[in-house]
Formats: sequence, structure tokens, C-alpha cells
Amino acid sequence: MNFIIIGNGIAALQAAENIRKNDSQSKIMMISREKYNTYFRVKLSHLLGQQFDLEKLYVKPQQWYEDNNIDVLLKRNVLSVDTDKKIVKLDDGSILEYDVLIVASGSHSFVPPVKGNNKKGVYAVRSLDDVEKLNDYINGKRKGIVVGGGLLGLEAAWSLRQAGYDMTVIEFFPRLLPKQSDEEGSMIIEKIIKDSGINLVLGAEVEEITGDPIDSVVLKNGNKVNADFVIFSAGVRPNLDVVSNTSIKVNKGILVDDFMKTNIDNIYAAGDVAEYNGKIYGLWTVALAQGKTAGLNAVGIKTVYKEVLPSSTLKITGVDVFSSGDIFDDGAVTYRYKNGDIYYKLFAKENKLIGAILIGDITNSTKVKKVIDSGLDLKELLTSSKDAKEILEKI
Repeated sequence: MNFIIIGNGIAALQAAENIRKNDSQSKIMMISREKYNTYFRVKLSHLLGQQFDLEKLYVKPQQWYEDNNIDVLLKRNVLSVDTDKKIVKLDDGSILEYDVLIVASGSHSFVPPVKGNNKKGVYAVRSLDDVEKLNDYINGKRKGIVVGGGLLGLEAAWSLRQAGYDMTVIEFFPRLLPKQSDEEGSMIIEKIIKDSGINLVLGAEVEEITGDPIDSVVLKNGNKVNADFVIFSAGVRPNLDVVSNTSIKVNKGILVDDFMKTNIDNIYAAGDVAEYNGKIYGLWTVALAQGKTAGLNAVGIKTVYKEVLPSSTLKITGVDVFSSGDIFDDGAVTYRYKNGDIYYKLFAKENKLIGAILIGDITNSTKVKKVIDSGLDLKELLTSSKDAKEILEKI
């Protein structure tokens, strides 16, 4: 059997690893646009303005690929897939045959159509190459702007602030982390971020990037923020070019069923490129679980994907934020606790914990995630506890 995996992120690696665990003989090939083996993409924003050890970023050492007889083609682009002939064409002219294909081609940064977004000094960070280019450019510069106040945007601003840069975060929404926190929690996060020396401009939209090389960002309200470089952190979009002009069904992403299978036999998709139940999360934990499911089904071990509830963690000195599950259910019963910069809010429905926000102290995050995922009946605990802190201590 010939397994071809398009992609080199955690979904692709998990697929390869789970095929090999259950099949020691078949040929497995991973194809990547990047020049690196699979690395911890979630760490990228922490590397901005910093020196880093490449070896420590790899998920698996080179020896692992050799020991498991997994071939990796780096710096190769897939030009087309022919699902009838079961072949993949690469940009170097080579044609590869497959019996089973797994598309885990990941995603790219979305850069809003802002005037001047293609100028020198404007970046989006989605790969190690992006980090290296940005770090090289900003050497000797002083002021930076991050457009986007989500988790990755705040981590990027923090990393650069630590490296001595004067940083401003511009966020379209009127508060930080609107997907991960409620209003009260956002205010606590904002205070901590401001106290760390990062400037915040909330409820603002970028109109234009001026100068060449760039010298400022003009907002839609006419205000101007000076900067030597700009980083867009405005979400991601699936890399669907590899399946264009094929009969593989696509909506926002590649449509997959409970087994991560596409509408075509022997073709699977996983990670940021896959759309399951109308959703694309773009999260490491989801990609990991989907990659494993795709790999097991590809090798003939029928496995239903158990949907991973989104959870996210922001960990920068001075502010730890953990958010998981459904924190916007209007019908949920809420339990709150606040003491200084420590804030907990738990969301329960039908005696089950369905969501949580932890700020300032996230030591209980793993336990909370397990309880949310398990759907345990907590009736006795919820009725006997007076606030979120007590519930967390008893869980």
C-alpha cells in the first residue's frame, strides 16, 4: 500500500504515526511546502524577537522518521491531485501514485484587504520562515503594531515587548479575547496587558498602512499610530489549492464525515483544512485528534472521530488565561469568583459543566477540561458550593 499525506503539521504527523503503528510494511510519504520537519506551530508567536533552538521546536527528531521508515519530501508543492488515476503531481515534475491519500495541508494567515498590506515591513506569522524573516527585518527597529487582539496576537505583542520593542495591539472588537472570555474577564486581561507596557487600541479598524518602508497605520476613524513594522494576526484560512479542480467536496474547508473521510473513497482530510459538522477550528488539539482518526481509518481501523471541544490557553508572564467549552450559552447557570487579578467563571447546564474561564491561576485547567469533556453529573457538587473557587477545589 502507498499512503501519501499532503502536509507537515501535527494532523499530518499524527496520521503518519498512527498508520505506522498499525502497518509496518506500507510506504508512507509526507509532502511539505516547508523546509522543516513537523514543529510546534503553537510556539511561533513566542519566538518573535527571540533567539531559538530549532531542534527543541521539532515534535519528533529526524531519527524517528528514519526508524519508522516515513519519507518526508520538504520544499515541495502539490500542483494537482487526480482522484481517478490516484496520482499527485508535484512542482518538480514528479508524479506520485497513492492507494490512500490524506490531505492535511493546513491553513494560511488571513491578511485583511487593507491598503498597503503588501508593503515591506508587513507580516503575518504562520511558519518558521515567517518568524525568521520578521526577526531579521525588525532588528534595529523600535515600534511595532499587532493587528488582532486574539490569543496569538497578544502572545506576539508580549514576546516583542519582552525583546524591548514598543508594541501596540489594534483590535476590531471593543474588548480583548471576545471568543475566550466574558466582559468582566476581558477587563481584567486588558488591565494586565496595559500594565505590562503594551498599548491597546480597541474597537478600531485599520484603513491604510503608510510609508515605504512603512511608518504608520491609519485607522478608519482618522487616528494614526506610528510603527516600523506591522504584524497581522487576524485568523487563518484553509489551504484548499491542493484540491482545486478535483471532485473532492469543499465548503469552507474539505468536507469530512465521522471517519475523516471525504466524499471520495480512500481520501481523508484532517486539521485546519478539514470541515467537520460545519466547523473549522484551526486549533492544535483538534488537528491532533483529527489526524489520529484519519490515520487509523486510512489503515482500516474503523474509528469514529470524537469531537474535541475547543479550549485555549494564553500563557504570558503576568496573565494566564484558560477557556474551554461553551461560555456563551444563555441558558447556562454561572458560578463566579474574583479576587484581584484572579477570576473564575464556570458554566453549568443540566448539572453538567459545559464551559469555563480561568484567569490569573489556571492550575486546575486540565481537571476542568476533563470534567467538561466527560459530561459528569455534578448535581451534588454544584448545589453544595457557593462559588466557582469552591467548585474547582472540590472537583
